[in-house]
Amino acid sequence: NRDAWTSEDVRRFTDLTRLEHETREVVSQALSARDVAEKRADVAQRDFMRAVQARYHSELIFQEKYRALSTYGTSALIVVNSLIFVGSTLFRSRQEAYRLDAMRLAADRIALAADKVERAESTSHQSVATPATTSDLVMVSQATQTVTAVAPRTDHPTWAWADDARVFFWRDHHFRDAAALRRRIQDVD
Repeated sequence: NRDAWTSEDVRRFTDLTRLEHETREVVSQALSARDVAEKRADVAQRDFMRAVQARYHSELIFQEKYRALSTYGTSALIVVNSLIFVGSTLFRSRQEAYRLDAMRLAADRIALAADKVERAESTSHQSVATPATTSDLVMVSQATQTVTAVAPRTDHPTWAWADDARVFFWRDHHFRDAAALRRRIQDVD
């Protein structure tokens, strides 16, 4: 009952009312500040999410470009290696064909010179005919030089067929005349 209040009660009531009013104002300001802060936090969170999405998107684009570049680079290396392989294979086959042709030519020259020397030797036993001419010996020398230049240098005897003539190669040895060639073939066989 207000009638029974003393002046002290009235003063306390007034102070409590004023304090309640001030507290309501502080609470109202705090609520409005909280709303503003929440709005700012929402805006900041959206900006952060946009920045994360933009960064993620740019990294995805970079990864796709890097993958594409890596794929094209690998494909280019495969093509280059394939071209080098095919080119070297063709080069080696042409080189081997050239060596085989040179060995056949040398074998033909040796066989021709050997036949001439053999004919000259057989006719020299029957009659007084001239032995092999200088051009025949030069032909044998040129053929053996060709064989020596073209032949592979190995520690083991190797041979090749050239138009029914078997030609032997062994280190740097070559045959000066048909008789030595025949003796060597018989020794090796």
